[in-house]
Amino acid sequence: MEEGECSSGDSRNPLWRKLWHLNIPPMVRIFAWKMCMNVLPTFVNLQRKGVNICDICPACGMEPESNLHVFVKCEVAKRVWGCWLDSPIDLLNVNMDIIDIAMKFLNLKFILEFKRALIACSQSLSRSEGKWIAPPPGVFKINVDGATSEIDRNSSVGVVIRDATSNVHATCCRYLQGQHLVEEVEALAMECGLLLAKEHELSQIILESDTLTAVSNVTAAETSGCLGHVYQGILSMLSPFSSWKIKHVKREYNRAAHELA
Repeated sequence: MEEGECSSGDSRNPLWRKLWHLNIPPMVRIFAWKMCMNVLPTFVNLQRKGVNICDICPACGMEPESNLHVFVKCEVAKRVWGCWLDSPIDLLNVNMDIIDIAMKFLNLKFILEFKRALIACSQSLSRSEGKWIAPPPGVFKINVDGATSEIDRNSSVGVVIRDATSNVHATCCRYLQGQHLVEEVEALAMECGLLLAKEHELSQIILESDTLTAVSNVTAAETSGCLGHVYQGILSMLSPFSSWKIKHVKREYNRAAHELA
């Protein structure tokens, strides 16, 4: 029996029962079920269905993009799991499949531990970003940042979207293909933040970046120069939002996005 399959006599039936009774949004529950059933459209699964596509992970470029790679083995995934310092499972060195990992986490003790970790993370963000100001009701604030390195490492971007109550609505951290100049990676971080906002169907946004040049070029609709096409794309992405603002903030007010990048 392959990963994700089940039958009426499957010993993993408790997993399905616990999963469908979790007090989480239905779309998250369905996504988790698809992950456990190994039916998400990873590049490996698409190849199995006959799609002519390279199966190498676009985030790290190191291994085929399988279900286990996306959520556990990929360097990007490891960076995310590495932020959970008190994780009850050592996911950086784990040797289990997705279903076994899910069964471990669905243990009540681990769920409570995860909730405590979320609360601690929220409190840590509040302390480190004491000057971060929540947006007005109905508006979502998107903080973006980019990172580039002088050593042989791909550039990356980080995005955090929060609502009027300071709750995290969505996050994203992504490796880019190759190394980019500072202004370019910051502009690409803006683009990533807007894409994430559109995926979540947000209509009113405030976009914040700690790079004055990128913010100034977007607000001034500066589309000439070598990055003109990137800024033009950002302006085009902004037009469908019912209201939007782009603001420059100090690095310390943008710490959450900076940590993700």
